[in-house]
Amino acid sequence: MAGSRVFLNSGFGQPGKVVEAPLLHQDYVVKKGTDTAALKTAMLKLLDARGAEYPAEHNVGHIYAAKPDLAAHYTALDPTNSFNPGIGKTSRSRVAFQFNGCTCGEPNQQSTRISVPK
Repeated sequence: MAGSRVFLNSGFGQPGKVVEAPLLHQDYVVKKGTDTAALKTAMLKLLDARGAEYPAEHNVGHIYAAKPDLAAHYTALDPTNSFNPGIGKTSRSRVAFQFNGCTCGEPNQQSTRISVPK
């Protein structure tokens, strides 16, 4: 990108650190006035086209969108969306289980997900 410099660093070679997978951080310095949101969008599009994964040490967090399988995994772990709403750019709305028309919490065969207003 014009007017940009890239600084690369990794977790390798640091005493006391165990590195289980190649990890590469890239920090970008851009000129004043650069549309950083557009730059980030363009860079993520380029990375996606190359098949890159960018979850880092803490997975996708709230910064990047989770792939569908990972988003489904988050939903399975936290069906009420209470512990970390918005993880992986998923919905931040609270979700509850509806049991036969009520939200009493008694499980049955006909449970469905519903959105609960804030």
